[in-house]
Amino acid sequence: CVLERLPQIEGFYNELMQYVLECSKNDTSSIIWIPRELSLINDTVIEKTTNELVQTPISLKDPINLPIIKRLLSSDGATVIDQGGNIRYFGCIADLSKVEKGGIKGTGETAAWLLASNGMAIKISQDGPIKIFIEGIKDYIPF
Repeated sequence: CVLERLPQIEGFYNELMQYVLECSKNDTSSIIWIPRELSLINDTVIEKTTNELVQTPISLKDPINLPIIKRLLSSDGATVIDQGGNIRYFGCIADLSKVEKGGIKGTGETAAWLLASNGMAIKISQDGPIKIFIEGIKDYIPF
């Protein structure tokens, strides 16, 4: 179920897991969002929080990008990875006013759940747990 939602690019899964495990190992809280439709991300984030670092996206597969990717993943808000395996935006803040009351608890989990309404979101908690939220699945999948 999870692999079906990831970009079908050779080596993408391994690269993504490297960064997820690196964040967890270093007690770094992070939300990684892989939207199904990049053009619809403004439907779930607060306007003007889609920070674009450069005009050319940053590839997860290029080892030269390792330091900047680690820094972006540790910033507040979600880091957006497109279907080409590139970081497109960072610091995206989910618009929690669009969430109905009840259900998932915790701001980070609620944000990841909302973002997953367009694709998949991975929530890495500072204290260790990793949770995967997938569009169309009501609850998270533990890592």
